[in-house]
Amino acid sequence: MVRVGKLSGSSIVETIVAVLILLLSFAAGISLYNQVMLSTYSDVKLRANLEQAFVADSLLSAGGFEDQVLERGPLRFELDYKPSEAYPGLLVMQLQCYDRSGTKLSEFRRMIKTDDGQ
Repeated sequence: MVRVGKLSGSSIVETIVAVLILLLSFAAGISLYNQVMLSTYSDVKLRANLEQAFVADSLLSAGGFEDQVLERGPLRFELDYKPSEAYPGLLVMQLQCYDRSGTKLSEFRRMIKTDDGQ
């Protein structure tokens, strides 16, 4: 004997609710992913930090403490020396890195003792 009965399934309302919950979960995941990607260092910022350390070390070994602007590939470095107010005889070296559009990528400061005490 064949038993005839009603098949149990989900209604259209239950299906729509399940899809809506799934879409909200995906939207939250994408939003979280975008926030993480924007808050971490990009490739350009990481390269700017590495180049900046190299430029600072090169300038310190070369001597000559005058303000200047250096171009190195797509990056522009602005170098500024100021006497330290708290410590006479020391200079504050400030090196800022910008991209072609003028966006500041990184900043570097270092205290320098000059040979002549200026």
